[in-house]
Amino acid sequence: MISALCAAGPDPRWVEELMLYGRLVGTWTIDGRNWDESGHESALRGEWRFGWVLGGRAVQDVLLTFALGDAGQDTPASIGTTLRMFDPTSGRWHLAWAGPSSGTLCTLIGWGENGNIVQEGRWGNDADTRPWRWTFSDITARRFTWRCHISEDGGRTWRLAQEFLARRMD
Repeated sequence: MISALCAAGPDPRWVEELMLYGRLVGTWTIDGRNWDESGHESALRGEWRFGWVLGGRAVQDVLLTFALGDAGQDTPASIGTTLRMFDPTSGRWHLAWAGPSSGTLCTLIGWGENGNIVQEGRWGNDADTRPWRWTFSDITARRFTWRCHISEDGGRTWRLAQEFLARRMD
């Protein structure tokens, strides 16, 4: 299954469009922070791996994060994956995040905007229908910033809920 899933690179028919996410292909370390509704901050670290899949028409990632405890001990926090598929008809990307540790499936639409990558959708838990926005910014060959914003008022205002600073390992 894994050998059928993986691809050596982007589909040659759509190379330019596919490089929106293709520039992230590789392995990254992340240092991050979470903020809950009350503003309480917690730290995490992890690894984020991106690769070409499905005949080079999609980019998939695996995200592993660990909460940093008070004594500096790592506590496993989560593992999840996002499948990002380019739609040549709309020029947008369809995304599906699966988080088995939280039982969450989230779907989003992604696009490029001023050198950044913007993704918007709704969280997949039945009890949580708030809009979410995930943004990749400050993207270079060696680093990027990823932020998760949540809206409590239908998208009029946004609250920062999570931030990752990523550095390329490979």
